[in-house]
Amino acid sequence: MTPEKRKSKEPLCPKCISWDPRPEEGLSLRSGYCIAREIVTAYRYECEYFEMATDALRQKRNREIYGEYPDEEGHFDSMNHID
Repeated sequence: MTPEKRKSKEPLCPKCISWDPRPEEGLSLRSGYCIAREIVTAYRYECEYFEMATDALRQKRNREIYGEYPDEEGHFDSMNHID
């Protein structure tokens, strides 16, 4: 297990790209939906699916979900996309 996936003193879920807090579900603040596991779960302190959520990963995930969308100037510039 890599260092960031080993047992942590703080919860990994809020920092993970697979975490969706789902506030509309009425869940507690320490629970949400894990996309990787496909389950509603409480925070985990150890996880084999953990992947740090970076801006690049968030942009990629949003493009996968919502498709391409224009930048501030209205251009679809594929050079700015990370795949």
